[in-house]
Amino acid sequence: MGKSQLAAAYARECEKAGWSLVAWMDASSREALVAGLAGLAVEMGIDDGKGDPDAAACRCVNRLNSGEGDRLIVFDNVEDFDDLTGLVPHGQGLRVLVTTTVASPGDSAGRLIAVGAFTRPQSVDFIRERTGLDDDAGAARLAEALGDLPVALAQAAATIKLNGYATIDEYLADLREYRLDEVVDRLPGDDYPDLVHAALRKAYESALDMLADKDRSSGEEDLPRVGAASVQLAALALLAPSGVPRPWLHRIGTRMPFARQSLGALVAHSICTPSQDGRYVRIHGLQGRVLREDYNKQPEVFASLEKAVVTLLESIDMDEASKNDTQRADALDMADHLRAISEQQQGQAHYSPHEVRINPSSVSKIINYTVHRLTDMGRPQTALTLQEAVDMLTNALGPDHPDTLTARNNLARAHRQAGTPPQPSTYTKPSWPTAPASSTPTTSTHSPRATTSPARIRMRETS
Repeated sequence: MGKSQLAAAYARECEKAGWSLVAWMDASSREALVAGLAGLAVEMGIDDGKGDPDAAACRCVNRLNSGEGDRLIVFDNVEDFDDLTGLVPHGQGLRVLVTTTVASPGDSAGRLIAVGAFTRPQSVDFIRERTGLDDDAGAARLAEALGDLPVALAQAAATIKLNGYATIDEYLADLREYRLDEVVDRLPGDDYPDLVHAALRKAYESALDMLADKDRSSGEEDLPRVGAASVQLAALALLAPSGVPRPWLHRIGTRMPFARQSLGALVAHSICTPSQDGRYVRIHGLQGRVLREDYNKQPEVFASLEKAVVTLLESIDMDEASKNDTQRADALDMADHLRAISEQQQGQAHYSPHEVRINPSSVSKIINYTVHRLTDMGRPQTALTLQEAVDMLTNALGPDHPDTLTARNNLARAHRQAGTPPQPSTYTKPSWPTAPASSTPTTSTHSPRATTSPARIRMRETS
């Protein structure tokens, strides 16, 4: 069980006790948290969504401070506790639950509850229950090898059951065959045993093997289930850690039933986890790192998967986001994913130099389309949180590239609607016309509505 799962369990207990869950928002960066609070301000009716996002976030915090009653708000996946400065409400009867992997967040973090590992008896009970094998000694050896880490134990147990291992030690022997140079890089604060990474790799490979066998037994030579699962894993690993909307993942491939089956298999084998409300599917941070580093070793495979993930993003229709609730939610989710892509490009501390990243030039039109639609639907402050994504385009494509110029003009338009002065660099050459509020974007930023054809290539280990 990961930190977000434990937070969800805590939230459910609070709701049972009569606490009202106010919001659950991504707090992996200050920009993401500001956007979340500004969005909550609109939902609470205390902001119109047209002003400065920081001001809207402050108004939201002030309203939460002035309220009463038993309430709960969750800030998920905090990477830097300085990002929370001035954004943590302290109203009467309000609890703020923060999830993080930061080992030493400091004295200002409040009460800390370590949820990183099971106790050994908990691990043994968990393994026995998940595998159905009555072997306390073998379960204890597996728990020790995996550092009692819940996500690793869950995936190890699923692999043992899926592959029909007769004993836990048989699985351990296979796990130890992985070379040490195939494990992911260590990041600050990491204290996991090397075999954890091997267990996570073996888990997703076993799930793909199972889906491939199912495809072949059904006479599907093009392996539609395993193709869909491969792209789903890539989307979960490359996009926002807060999760990918489940309906988006169901769009992958040419036939939705196969996409549903492949995602169901990944969830059933603990590779990924649905959110509390079921709308999003998330992947554990360590699992994502294993995938991204594995992709780095196989550039041709990654090129295929990156193209499929970008095609998925291009297929999301937001043309009617100003009046369609589903498309409105999709536009807000798209902003989260674009912020995550820009964070990866900036090489933030929670990404190693050996992890793949989505090429910014491949999402340039998606950035333009999203900024334009967010502004159209009255959320210019959310559009402005994509400033770093626009800067990313400038660095990748150059200041005079048509997509860069369009992005800057669309961002300037969001500034005008929000009533905030844009940075001087936001404006472009006078000869490049700015899209008026009632028109379409300057260049082609309409929804491509591409079809997400199934990936024909699976990611496998190189020898």
